[in-house]
Amino acid sequence: MNSSNVNLKNKTDILDVLWRHDSVFKAEIARMVNLSQPTVLRIIEDLKKKDIVNVTEIGVSSGGRPPVMLELNKDAYNIISLDIDEYRTEVLLTDLKLNIIDSRIRDNQSADTSLSIMTKAVEMVKSVIEDNRERIREIAGIGVCVPGLVDAKQGYVIYSNELKWSEVSARKFFCQHFDGYITVEEGSRLSPCMRKCLE
Repeated sequence: MNSSNVNLKNKTDILDVLWRHDSVFKAEIARMVNLSQPTVLRIIEDLKKKDIVNVTEIGVSSGGRPPVMLELNKDAYNIISLDIDEYRTEVLLTDLKLNIIDSRIRDNQSADTSLSIMTKAVEMVKSVIEDNRERIREIAGIGVCVPGLVDAKQGYVIYSNELKWSEVSARKFFCQHFDGYITVEEGSRLSPCMRKCLE
């Protein structure tokens, strides 16, 4: 692994700890992810500049300086998840802790094609954004989850028996309608989509 891949893995591991815990201090993060405290401090400072981490309170000292408690700033960004399956398309607007702010569900019809489903999904996403303008700070990314064989790196649905899709450039289609990070994954993988959006 090169240094950029190592840094990305370290940042993802730290985000995972912050996501799973309501409040945690730096030394505890370092212990959980098996990294040095200076490395954790550097990454935490970077995340604080991006408003992803908040200092919440001073913890209880066991001798020496009291630890500074940290938490994931769930309101720093929003994430949109599109979950498409044979029967329906669901759009979720969440905060960074994956608390649902709003959602839309639309039944898919047997006559629907990949183009018609994705076009209606775009309309649903735009509707969610428009209806929540006062509550949304910034969209970190859109995670698109579909069943089947997916090339996640290219955002390409190779084949989905459930949806009857073959060779669908899903990311390319959604990039024509939305700015920012868009990831396409197999199945319901909102949490990994969220972490990728923050990388």
